[in-house]
Formats: sequence, structure tokens, C-alpha cells
Amino acid sequence: MKMFFSRVMVRALITVAWAITMTNLAGAQVGNWSSRDELIDFLLGVDSAETARLDNLRQIGLMTMDPAVIPYGSDLYGDNWDLRHPIAAGDGQNIVLIFVRSPYHSANVPTDHHPDAYTSQHVMVRSSDGGQTWSQQVDMRQFFSTPDYPSIMGMKALTCLGEGQFLYIGEMGSMTSSDGGATWIHHPNAFGAALPSGVIGANMGPNIIAHPQFGLVAAAHAWRNDGSFFDETWFWISGNGGVSWQLYRSPTTTPSKNIESAMALIGDKIAMVARSHDPENYDAATQTYHYSQLLATNRLALTSQFTNIPTSDASQELAAPLAAQGYAPSKAAAFGYWSQDTVDLILNPITNRLEAVVTNRVGRAADNAGDVRRQSLSLWSIDPAAFADGSTDWRYEGTLFERHMIDAPLFVDGMHPAGSVIDLENQVQHIFIYVGYYMGPAGIFQITRSLHTDRLSPVLLNAPGDADGDGQVNLGDLQILGDHWQAGDATWAMGDFNVDGQVNLADLQILGDHWAEGAVGDMSFEQALGMAGPFVPEPANLGSALAAVLLMLRR
Repeated sequence: MKMFFSRVMVRALITVAWAITMTNLAGAQVGNWSSRDELIDFLLGVDSAETARLDNLRQIGLMTMDPAVIPYGSDLYGDNWDLRHPIAAGDGQNIVLIFVRSPYHSANVPTDHHPDAYTSQHVMVRSSDGGQTWSQQVDMRQFFSTPDYPSIMGMKALTCLGEGQFLYIGEMGSMTSSDGGATWIHHPNAFGAALPSGVIGANMGPNIIAHPQFGLVAAAHAWRNDGSFFDETWFWISGNGGVSWQLYRSPTTTPSKNIESAMALIGDKIAMVARSHDPENYDAATQTYHYSQLLATNRLALTSQFTNIPTSDASQELAAPLAAQGYAPSKAAAFGYWSQDTVDLILNPITNRLEAVVTNRVGRAADNAGDVRRQSLSLWSIDPAAFADGSTDWRYEGTLFERHMIDAPLFVDGMHPAGSVIDLENQVQHIFIYVGYYMGPAGIFQITRSLHTDRLSPVLLNAPGDADGDGQVNLGDLQILGDHWQAGDATWAMGDFNVDGQVNLADLQILGDHWAEGAVGDMSFEQALGMAGPFVPEPANLGSALAAVLLMLRR
């Protein structure tokens, strides 16, 4: 039986969920999980359908999702059960991952967890095998030349300058490593002199690029003492490997409130995608907000536009439940344009397209964005030449990960896919996100996905075995597979469900595993196979395949 949720029903679900939040939180202590795996399941909050989808992606070798750093056992330091805001850099196999270790996302939430000596904005782990194993956590404050260096910048940025060479910039200034992140040299005054009076701080985008004209380039936005944003993007330029920097302030066209821009180089121009906090990015007809994109010329002059990449507005649904819990009315705005988060952006070396990984904190992706019962992470792409010409029409490539929202026991938080690592040798991208809850706990997960987006996207967009894209796996899909049996250079639409370029027994087995009995009368998959012969080009070859699948089914 199908269930349809009206907005009234959604509001009721949210109200019930938030009514039990504080009761659940009161008993949610670090020691409540009997194992690390139990905590991982709690953080992920996925249903059986999402578990099966992720398992299928792993089995066909297109994407994996694994825990990187989870606040349990030796990775739990003091009262800091909240690990968030990961940024990463490396050469693929050798990765440096830096994140925040804290008791909670914000101090303005009710929680029994409090800062302690282990609370730090600068924690690092390293991997030498592509993220399969990780080192123990290292608090990078031990390398500070001035332990109590004042906070100037919020978000941080990280890059790999070459084999073993890393650069990290943020509120503490600049830090460099020449031994793969084992030790760091602190340059505390790299940014302090550049900030004018009356500025509270500036949040960096997650990455640093090497520009052919300027050298190293980092981007940020800044805000005034009254909390308002400057209508400009700040670029820091370094010609000496990040030891010292020069500030350039570039006014932006509407929309102006572009936050924590991720960057990719296209020729001598800088492509940027950012979360937007400009009220003009709201589409009342669809009740969605949109990410923005910027283009910087070789003089760092900027143009800025809204993209077609949506996130949901759940501010009205959540206003009453939040108020009932004692939160200020302004908190509901967090479920409007704050449903966006920091973006990851790459120029994919395989597809030669700009590809962005973005978050909808209170909704699904693309056409289902308004379904605020889920939180999603999705992949979008655009031709770089079209981007440079001003196009904002990104192509939705599919959902990488989706978890519960309204039916979660606590308010979920994440995912911040900022600062990924490309492993060109293995043709994969390592994406790091944090997944958890606003009041804690939260852990960091690694998504490793194929850079062959043309192969990955059909699997993300369709149910396994659904060749015609009608949402069902039935006789029509079996017909398509039979029509293309043993075809080479095959596509998903031809029945290639494991996207290996062929239509064969493996694809037939996937179709059988996901057969929807009753989709064609009461026909079972066995009965459908019995009808397959007449419309298969090479029935003799298919016969052995059918026999094998029938044997599999009868076991």
C-alpha cells in the first residue's frame, strides 16, 4: 500500500519527532552504544531500501561508503563526540583529512556535553592507502607557534602542493608540511594584517587552487560586526607556497551572498559554486532555494548567478516545533537557505565536465527536493565551456546518499562534502562528509565513487533492473534485455545493469534479484523467463543463461 504525505501530515510528523527529541537526547550518552557498528548505524539513519542501493553500488564497483573517523573507542577523546567539517587533500593514495572535534555543532543548543582539553578546531588523521586505514588523531595545535592565536577565520582550506607537501590555512594563519602531514610549520601572521577593522571574520572555501598567473588562490566571504555579509568575495593570493598572502576584494553581481565558495580551474578562469544566503535565491513557486555559481576572470573580476540546483525550504514546517522547544524564531530560517552547505567542485579528468557534490539538508534532490522527510547528497555536472558562457543549467547525475530526516530520533545534521581527493590512477574521487546530529554525535564518512560519471549516473538514477525507467522491474525490462543479449558497447537502457558494457548473465541475475512479482498480473520471474525465448535474438545462447538463473532461483 502506498502512503502519501500532505504538508499537514508532514508538520504533524515533525512536531511528534521534536516532542520526543529532548527526551531521547537526555538518555543519549556516549556509552549507550554496545559497539562501533551500532553507533555507525545510528549516525547513518538509513532505511532498508537505501542500504540495498548502497550495497548494489558496492557490488558493481562504482561507489563505496565507509566510516573514516567515528567517535567511539580510541577515536573518542573526552566529551567530544561530534566530528565535523572535514576537508581533505592528497594524491589519491596519500590523504590528509582535517576536521573539528567538539561536543556539539553549536554552543547554543541544550546538551550535557561540554568543551574540554580535547576540544579542537584543528584535528588531523592521515591515510597512505586511499582511506582504507587511518592514523590516530593528531591535534594540530601542538604545532602552533602561538598557542592562543586569536580567531580570525572560521572555515579552513587545505591543498596538496606535491608529493608529501601540504598547505593548511584558516583562523590560525598558515601551516605547511613537507613530510606528508607528520609535522607542520606554523606561519601565524599570514592573514591577520589583511583583515580591515570592523570585520568579525571570514570563512574560507574548502580548497586552494594553483592559478597559472597568480600562484596559489584561496577564496572566502567576510562579515561585519553587525553580522551582515560583504557584497564581495575575498581572494588571497600567494606566490611563495602559502607562507604569505595578499588580499584582493572583488565585488560580486547579484546574488551577492555567496558563502564558502569551492573552486575549480577552467583555463585561466576560476569556476566557483557556493551556498547562497541571499533571499533572492528563493523560488516561491517550488518552495526551494538554489545554490549559486561565480566565474572569476584572469583579473579576478566576478560574475555571479543562481544555479538550477535546489534545496528545500522547511522553515514553516519546523517553526512551531522549534518554538515549542524554546528556540528563537530565527532558528527556523536554518531550514531555508541554511539547508545548503559547503560544496565540493572538481573538473572531472575523465568526463571533462565540472562536477559538484551538494547537500540538501532537509530534502531530496532534483524533482523531489520538497520532500523534507529526507536529507540527501547529490551529484550535478555542467560543461565547463557552457559554464564560462554563463549557463546555469546543471545536469542532475543522481543521489549519492540519502538518510532519514523527519523520522530520525534526533535532528540530523550534515553533510558538508567539502574538499575531496581525486585518485587518477584508480579513476575515483574520495568525498568526505560528516553525518550525525546537531547536538551530537557525528562522525566522518568516506564516499569513494567512480570518476566515470557516465557509468555511475544511470545506476544512481534508476532502480536495478529497470531498463525503461518506468520505476518497475517487469516483463518490459526482460524484453529489452533479451533484445540486446550479448551486445557489446551496451548501455543501461539496453539492459546493462552492472554497467560493464555487456548484456549477459550478470545483468539477467540483477533483473531477477529485483523482479517485482505482480507487476504483470501474478507472473513470477520464473514464468517470465519461460516466455523469453521467442523474442531473444540468440535463443540458443540465452538458453544456458536461463537455465543458470532458474537453478539459482530454485536453490
